[in-house]
Amino acid sequence: MSKNKSFLHLIYIGSIFSIFCLLLFPQSSKAQTSLRCENYIYDSSIKTVELKQTDGDPLTIINMNSDDVLRMDFDQLGVNNTYYQYSFIFCDANWNAYTEYDFNAYAQGLQYTNIENWKFSSNAYQKYVHYTFDFPSNNFKFLYAGNYILKVCRTDNAEVPIITRRFMVCNQKVSFTATIKPATDAKYRFSKQEMDVIVDNLGYNMPNPYADAKIVITQNNRWDNAISAMKPRFINGGKLDYNFEDVNLFNGGSEFRMFDIRTLRTYSQNVARKYFDTIYHCLLNVDESRAALQYMQVIDFDGRRSIANNEGVSNDPDYAYVHFSLSSVDPYKQDIYVFGELTDWQMKPEFKMIYNKDLFRYECKTKLKQGVYNYMYVAQDPATTVADETLIEGNHMETENAYTVYFYYKNLIYNYDELIGAQNFSSTNAGR
Repeated sequence: MSKNKSFLHLIYIGSIFSIFCLLLFPQSSKAQTSLRCENYIYDSSIKTVELKQTDGDPLTIINMNSDDVLRMDFDQLGVNNTYYQYSFIFCDANWNAYTEYDFNAYAQGLQYTNIENWKFSSNAYQKYVHYTFDFPSNNFKFLYAGNYILKVCRTDNAEVPIITRRFMVCNQKVSFTATIKPATDAKYRFSKQEMDVIVDNLGYNMPNPYADAKIVITQNNRWDNAISAMKPRFINGGKLDYNFEDVNLFNGGSEFRMFDIRTLRTYSQNVARKYFDTIYHCLLNVDESRAALQYMQVIDFDGRRSIANNEGVSNDPDYAYVHFSLSSVDPYKQDIYVFGELTDWQMKPEFKMIYNKDLFRYECKTKLKQGVYNYMYVAQDPATTVADETLIEGNHMETENAYTVYFYYKNLIYNYDELIGAQNFSSTNAGR
């Protein structure tokens, strides 16, 4: 055999080996190295990431000079543990990481902290390791108020993120008055909610609020449809008025759907059938579109979830495959996703619905931890990144929604966006 043929033969064998390695070790199972300043999971073995206040409040805010503590929980599927650590990244009001600030400028304490509280699951068919930690610790202090990213990484590779989560540090210096009402514009009167806000500076010096102030409003802790481009309509006596009729509108949507899988062995709400192979499978009742239905008031958790099980105190919550199904005579033109806190309020590939033309319905199967879940079905608009709940769920101004107002002002001494106000409101009692 000639040298050229031998060389080509080696290339052919190397290509076959490379393809085999890709099939055996798919790239999707590896952590992505590019850090994203949003709630994101970079490793497919990581599940059920929760960042909340220690009392369960989903508002991820730490007030400066207070005893506020946030708690982080997550699972790593499998039988082996990994050693993790966490750190913080300081961001501007638009969630862009500051590159000009060293860690010691905005925080006092260790830059990386090891996660030492972890345990193996017990009496669960799906084996996993549960990790949890609280921050800030007694020997740590945030020096600047603003937006932060919590980054979890392996102790042997701090450059590769495993989890990122948004949270804020607030130095409360202003107060809010909010009114949530049906849209003033008659065109949206019965479908959208108008969020009018007045910010009282309480004597805080704001030399140029039109240029240096920024208000952000979120609905149900979502960031995809957050409103952030408003400037004050006018300023009177130290009060910034954000009372508009167009740029401050949110879809009312509908109350969230719900299912309960705290028990995997007996009947539970909105679960049609359960069966077991290597782990449990929970087949939810077939859902119908609510787009043409009138508003129906039901108690929900504004899209959130509560992890728990009713199988016994000695059992950790297990995982089960949850089967979603949505009836539809014809497929929609847009992609359809399951949506809520269970998806990090994002349209994730593992929650994408696939149309079954034989059964005339959309289907999705995904692995979830035991608990009570709120969810909805959304469509992806190809032109935007915003999830559209109106196509399937309907749109009603009566729907109860939770809103959060954040107010930033440019710190003129150190030139960063300082969070100087944050408050929760509900559409059922705001302005009362």
